[in-house]
Amino acid sequence: MWWRVLLPAAEPLAAAKFVGDEGCSASSCHGGGAGDKGNDAYTRWLKQDVHLRAVVTLGNARSKQIAAAAKLGNPLTEKACTLCHAPLTHVPAALQRAPLEISRGLSCESCHAPAEPWLLSHTRADFTHADRVQAGLRDLANPYVRANQCVACHQAVPSRLLKAGHPKLIFELDGQTKSLPPHWREKPDWHPVGAWLAGQAAAYRELCWQLESEADGDPRVQQQADGLRWLLEHFGKLATGLPVPPATDAPTSSKRKWADELAQAAAQFQWPDNFARQAVKQLAGLSNEFTPEGTQLLLARRAERLALALDRLVASLPVAEKTRSLDASVSQLFESVQSLADFDPQSFAGALRKIAATVEPGSQVEPSR
Repeated sequence: MWWRVLLPAAEPLAAAKFVGDEGCSASSCHGGGAGDKGNDAYTRWLKQDVHLRAVVTLGNARSKQIAAAAKLGNPLTEKACTLCHAPLTHVPAALQRAPLEISRGLSCESCHAPAEPWLLSHTRADFTHADRVQAGLRDLANPYVRANQCVACHQAVPSRLLKAGHPKLIFELDGQTKSLPPHWREKPDWHPVGAWLAGQAAAYRELCWQLESEADGDPRVQQQADGLRWLLEHFGKLATGLPVPPATDAPTSSKRKWADELAQAAAQFQWPDNFARQAVKQLAGLSNEFTPEGTQLLLARRAERLALALDRLVASLPVAEKTRSLDASVSQLFESVQSLADFDPQSFAGALRKIAATVEPGSQVEPSR
């Protein structure tokens, strides 16, 4: 799963070699300690980023229990585990300029792409961001590209691992990006609405891919997909120009294609600042869909994704509009979905109504390409 995202066939210089973290860690490069997010990017990552410790997780008791339940061997060497937790294990020797340090878990190049073709040129003062991307540096400033790089390991857990006790994952690009200790600066045109939508569309695409790929899948995968599709369809009604979803009974491959097109459109749109307020108002207005007569588990899956959506959209509102009442209502949404088995549609709908009553709709503004 990780490998198909790391080196997709359409990406230029797909046979480029990995040089290892030492290519980035010099004190004159990203290993400095001056506190600048360019000079000390490697140092920040090394000291603070949880991705560095991904491989360590495979050695704990819980990982061993999951592997045993799934009838796997040692999780430290099983491909089903190492694809995401120790991806450097799967870099062919022919693509390593020097032996890689597997214990790193994820390395700089896991996200930024094999460095051989761009390592020297990316420091040139006359190079633009586009020049660096053309040289082979992955364009993580683009929400679509960033979502693709993260989603394969942060959303689609193989069903045999889910059934064995692996925790389910819910990918959300904007919030999960902001939860990391940053070793970068976002570009001025990075917009949380576009990042959130690109990430959710990519998550739905991966769920569709998983449904197509597994003959005996875990029912939770289908439930997650259904809940997320519902949210994306409602959000799509807020803006013209977004790809139209296929029919509910359309082939899963068609839904996957739509999701990918939606993720690309989300990254390309120019999202006005006022749009987050409109989206909060409209999505909070879906309270009438959460009734005791509905299918409890389906409503819970929809609520799970809607709570995440409103959390990120509210977070992107101007500071002056974030009241204690609004924060409390968002917190109530999360409390309502902590246990899907105990989900109370009425309580969730009540929190939605409070949010809708708190947020002013503002003037209608359409995003543009």
